[in-house]
This record gives sequence, structure tokens and C-alpha cells, in this order.
Amino acid sequence: MNPRHARYVLVLLGALVVLLIGRAWMRARHNYDLLMDMQSKDPAVRIAAVKGLMPPDHLVDIVLAQPMKITETKTPSGTRLDVIATDTTVRTAAVDAVAEAAKLPDMQKQCIKALIGLLKGVDREASDPSQKVKDAEAAVRTKTWQYLGAIGEPALPDLLEALRDPSNTVRDGAVEALGIIGEPAVPGLMVAFRDRDRRGKAWAALDKIKKPALQPLIPLLKMRIPKDEGFPVDVASLLGSIDDPAAVPALLEQINDVKVPGLRRQVVRSLTAIADPRATLPILKLSYEDPQMTLECITAFGEFRDPRAVPRLIELLSHYDADVPPAAVAALQKIGKPSIPALLVAAKDKNAQRRANAVLALGSIGGPETVPVLLAAAKDADPSVRLSAVIGLGKLTGPDAVRATPVLVAHFTDEGEIASAAADSLQSIVANMPAEQASLIPSVLRPLVEAMGTQGEDLTPVYYASRVLARIGSRAAPVLAQELKSPSAWRRKWAALTLGDMEDKDAVRKEVPALQSLLADGNADVRWAASKALQKMGIVPNRQLASGY
Repeated sequence: MNPRHARYVLVLLGALVVLLIGRAWMRARHNYDLLMDMQSKDPAVRIAAVKGLMPPDHLVDIVLAQPMKITETKTPSGTRLDVIATDTTVRTAAVDAVAEAAKLPDMQKQCIKALIGLLKGVDREASDPSQKVKDAEAAVRTKTWQYLGAIGEPALPDLLEALRDPSNTVRDGAVEALGIIGEPAVPGLMVAFRDRDRRGKAWAALDKIKKPALQPLIPLLKMRIPKDEGFPVDVASLLGSIDDPAAVPALLEQINDVKVPGLRRQVVRSLTAIADPRATLPILKLSYEDPQMTLECITAFGEFRDPRAVPRLIELLSHYDADVPPAAVAALQKIGKPSIPALLVAAKDKNAQRRANAVLALGSIGGPETVPVLLAAAKDADPSVRLSAVIGLGKLTGPDAVRATPVLVAHFTDEGEIASAAADSLQSIVANMPAEQASLIPSVLRPLVEAMGTQGEDLTPVYYASRVLARIGSRAAPVLAQELKSPSAWRRKWAALTLGDMEDKDAVRKEVPALQSLLADGNADVRWAASKALQKMGIVPNRQLASGY
């Protein structure tokens, strides 16, 4: 080639390269300016910027090419960098601007595609160790799928397509957006529910939708997915959470499927949540299996409140597993009065464990027919039966509570657990006495005062009675004030000590003069008790008194 011609060619090529570089630079500068325009305060400028960056793929590429600004510093050891701040301003502004432009009918479809593309983000979770970077990325993606959900039904076709995207980030965001859309998105959420990795999000979304999701969901209960044994279990769980009786027949069909691990137990739990008595008899058959299944069945019986379960629950009052009898008692309590006749019979059973649990259930259910049984059980030879009776007597009110009080006081000398339960029951009787029965409280307190005021070798009843009266507080104060004037030094001493032990000091403040008068009592023990009570009330006596106590 002629050297002159070669020079011309080189010059032309150089000019072409410069032109191309210049055009690329101008295009990049133009794109950057449009990115900055997305942060403008003028809506028209922001929307124009979105239009200028379209089509969607181009917009996404430009936005994602703008790196997140990360401020880093070296760790004290200098071995690595720590992220101390992140800035997602550009990406956040882009998402906001695209969502704003999506409100325009002629731009909506393109903007939806752009938002789905922006869900991908940089996806740093797999590589970046900084939690701050992860949180910043997550915040942008969250805003993106919230916008897609707000767009509603027009976004459904693209969101359904996004469920097949290879990016986990996109699929997750699509499910979240479908959940916001709600009922119209049920078909898409059903697709997501089959994806084990998306199932949790789809489950939560369908659970919020409730009944409209029921009919599409029921057929899935029979579906078995290879390498995903938990799928029917999750379907059953969701049906229970939706809580619609229409799901009961389908759940009952699966109650005997032993091939899928955990399915029968979940079916029982779901039927329990729905609480439909149609499930009582099928579940009764399962209650004879292992203790864990038995416990699930007992919980179901309590929610069903079906009297047909009472005989089986009575049997379970003496079950060998320690967790089963208390659960059976709780279920019988929920069934309530229909279970009383069977419990009255069980309270006389030869098996002490069954008697004790029957009495415990009767005490919780209450009713006039249970009182004689509780009073009789308080004298049972077996301590567990007596304990149940004492607990039950503490739930009585009215004249029945007055009848129970001496019986409970008598148990202050029983075994430690029973004595403590008797004290708690007496306190409960006074605390739970209805206002219209308040006139009965002095009659309830009288046996306690007598127990406190009875001097003997065994001081256990005295200590328990004093403790109960102190815990009762202001309602017991007037009765104790009368005892301060008793001719018995023993009664005066213990009345003073009990008043001093009351936590509600304001309630006994008006008894201070009577206590101060006891500082001059002829009995040293009484003087000491009055001094002690006044000290506990924050009132220091005028003189120190020696005690012979």
C-alpha cells in the first residue's frame, strides 16, 4: 500500500476511534445525568429520567452499574476492612422514580419489568461479609417488592414469570409482592407454595388471605412431591391456620396416612385449631397410640368440648406418662359440666391417681354437686387426693367457702405441700369473694384467727394462719385489731406480729395507736411484738424493750 494512503487510513481509523469513544463518553454522561435527575424534587424531571433510561433492561443495567457507596476503615489489627457506612441513595431514588412512573398507564408495563429487574440488586449476600451492606441491599429490595405489590393486579403476569427466575432474590421478592396483592394473587402463591425455598413466605401470605385460598389449597393435601416429604404436612398446617370447617373432610382423609412422617400429628393439630366435633371419633382412635400422639388428641378433645370424649379422658387420668393426666384434667375442665357425672364416679375410683385428678378437675369446674366430693376427698388417705381437694376448695365462694375454711385450716398440720396449698386456697377464697358476698369474709377469717390464737406445742398452724392473714391484708386488719384487745396475751402478741407482717402498710396505719398502747402491755412478749410491728411499719418506738420471747 502506498505510504500516503496508509497514513490516510490510520488517520481515519484514529478519528473513528475518537468518535466512538466520544459517543460512549457522551452516552455514559447522559445516563449518569439521568440517574441524578431521578433524585430531582420535580416529579416531571424524575419521570422524564425514567423515560430516558428505558427500555427496562437498559434502565436496570444503568442503575445496577452504579456501585453502592461504601465507607470502610481498617480494623485495629489492620488485617481487614470494616464497613462503617453505606449509601444507596442512587438505587433508592431509581426505585422510587420507577414506581412513580408506573402510575402512568403508558409506562406501567415497562416500569413493572424494570422494578422486577431491580430486585436482583448486586446480591452481595453470597460474598460480602458486612451486615451493614446486606441490610442496605435488603432495604432497597424490600421497597421494590412493596411497590410491585402496591401496583396490584397489573403486575401479576410479570410476577408470575418472576417466580421462575433463576435469582433467589427475584423469586423471594415476587412472593412478597404477591402477598401484598392478596386474593387475586392466590394462583401465583400456590405456585410459590410448591417451591420449598419460597414456601414459608407463601404460607404466610395465604394465611392472611384465609378463606379465598382454601379451595385451591385443599387438593394439594393429596399431592406428594419427590424429595419433599414435608409438603403435605405444610398444607395441613396452613389449612389449620386458615381455620375453616370446609377443610375438615379433606383433613380426615389424611388422618391415617402413616407413610408421610408427621402428617397425622399435623392433621390432628389442624383439626384442633378448627375445633369441629366431626373429628372427635377419628381422633379417639389415635388416642391409644404413643404418649405424644395421645397428648395431641387430648388437646383436640379440649378444644372440641365434645362429651363423647369424656370416657376416654377419664381413662387417661391415670395414664403412665406424667404429662398425660394433667392434660386430660385440662381437657375435662374445658368440656365443663357435661363431664361432671363421670368425674363424680372417678373421684371414688380405687386408683388413687385417678381419684386425685378427678377431684382436681371437679374443683376447677365447680358447681354445688362437686362440694361434698371435695370435702370428702380432703379426708382421703392418699396425700395426692387431699392435695387436689385442698386446691379445689380454694375456688369456692359464698357459703360453700365458709364451710371449706375450717377444713382447709385443719390441713395446716398436713404434709408440707398440702399445708402450703391450704394456705394459698384460703388466701384465694378471700381475694376472689364477690363484692355482694363481702359480708361472709369475717366468717371465713374466724377459723384462721382461732388457729393463730390457739397456743399449743405445735406452732405450725399458728405460723400458717398468721402468714395467710398477713397476705390477705386490709380485709383481715379489722379482725386482727379486735384481737389486740384480747384478754389472751398469746392472741395479742400474734395479732400484733401479723399486722406488722402485712405488705400493705397503709391499710394498717390506723391500727398504730392500738399497737403503741401495747408498748406498755404487762406481758413482755406482747411489748416485743408491738415494737417489732411498729418498726416494720417505719415507726420507731420511744423506748427499746427487752423480750423474753
